[in-house]
Amino acid sequence: MKKSSEVLLVEDFIVIFHAGWSWTIGSVIVGVRCLIMEHPGVVELRPSKAAPAIHVRVLRSWVPDYRDNELHFLLVDQEGLGIQVVTKDNDCTNVRSRLQIQGCYEIKCYACVKVDDFTAVITHPAMIRLGTASVITPIADTEELPTQYFEFASRRKMELEAQKEKGIVDFIGVYLKIEDKTSKADRPFVVLTLRDSSNQDMTIALWKQIATSSHRFNRRSIEMATSPAIVAFTSLQVKKNKYGLQLQSTNATYVYLNPQHVEAVLLKEMWQKQEPHHPTSQSVPDNDVPISDLLQLQPTEITGKTYTIKAAVTEIEATKDWYYTACPKCNQSVLPADTEWFCTKDGMLKKANTMYKIITTVTDYTGGIQAVIFDRAGRQLLGMTCEELTAKENPVETLHSIIGKQAYMGIELQHDKKTHAMKCIVNKVSFPVANSTEQVSSSLTGTIQTPHPTTPAQKPNSGTTAKRQLEFHDSNQPPKKHGKGALTD
Repeated sequence: MKKSSEVLLVEDFIVIFHAGWSWTIGSVIVGVRCLIMEHPGVVELRPSKAAPAIHVRVLRSWVPDYRDNELHFLLVDQEGLGIQVVTKDNDCTNVRSRLQIQGCYEIKCYACVKVDDFTAVITHPAMIRLGTASVITPIADTEELPTQYFEFASRRKMELEAQKEKGIVDFIGVYLKIEDKTSKADRPFVVLTLRDSSNQDMTIALWKQIATSSHRFNRRSIEMATSPAIVAFTSLQVKKNKYGLQLQSTNATYVYLNPQHVEAVLLKEMWQKQEPHHPTSQSVPDNDVPISDLLQLQPTEITGKTYTIKAAVTEIEATKDWYYTACPKCNQSVLPADTEWFCTKDGMLKKANTMYKIITTVTDYTGGIQAVIFDRAGRQLLGMTCEELTAKENPVETLHSIIGKQAYMGIELQHDKKTHAMKCIVNKVSFPVANSTEQVSSSLTGTIQTPHPTTPAQKPNSGTTAKRQLEFHDSNQPPKKHGKGALTD
């Protein structure tokens, strides 16, 4: 029975009660409760108490820090409430084989246990203990079971959690930039800078275990996402030092791009109001690398790295389309299927996005390199979305306005195995502070004749910034007192 019918049934009973049939109140309450709670949720589960059959979706799994003999899962029920599962020792392999991420299950024959402060990542007062004897039955996928779960912390909440030895929080913000770093102990990690709902910047360090796991952290999707890109992080360790709050990953951390959450909607609205005057549109990166130096790198040296160059577009390739039709979920190319679209990753779609993919040559004072400018960088260069540009009467003329604009470009290098040449992907652009429309010298552009590219027929489409310095302590030794926020390695 659908929820709408259940609500009507409750209202009918209330009407009957007010009509004077007060003797029915007991059976009414029992009957309504049975209908609404056909599958009991996790809200009433308590340590050592009843453990009824529950219908849940599996969202995450991880091995806790310094607990190699344990395997944990996060479940969510039809009311959108989360609970943590723990299985231990020989039971881990059995349970892992029966629970798949994003799978829906009925779970019976389990126990509710006390929360382990060392491993807990959410606030539910109980944990579920599963074992080989637990009854786990797959059920049909349903929209009634959410696909994501977060417990985002406010600034005040993070301040309080930072005072604890075991402070763990979820965080959400607008993506600003990403950098590759190395700790004092020569451990690589990735640092993301985001802007939160209080309009302040926050840095999040992802250690190698998370940063190199594509199902935990899809770096390319984040860097290529249309601005504003909203990024959510789960189970981060929060600490406070003389520089302020610092967040870093744990073994339980997952990273989500544009999550389905009201906080994401509010952040997008906040950003869109500020974007025309946003300080990141005119900035000076820490350092930029001459293109001639990048061309000397070996293929083994560029994997997973990003660079900043100060250059200008000096040529647009005329024989290539300058936009593509993309999946609104993952941004990869989609194929037309009658009135719909097909994405090899996300399946059939009712609509698709039009996104920039401009094949160019970018040049600095040392040389040039072939570059593909993707959607985010294209928007920053042109000041409009790709759909807005394709709707113009003469989009090619506007497209050519990017030629000669000198800018800082965040790029990834790629080695072309066929031509053995180095190419790059431009993911983001910012303009020098001194002159946001500065032109490159005539020695670079004066002799270059750029043919006009053809415009393909468009397919139908059915501020205050708080800067924080990182100071992450690195140690391969476990802490003297175990805490759920221990560093991951």
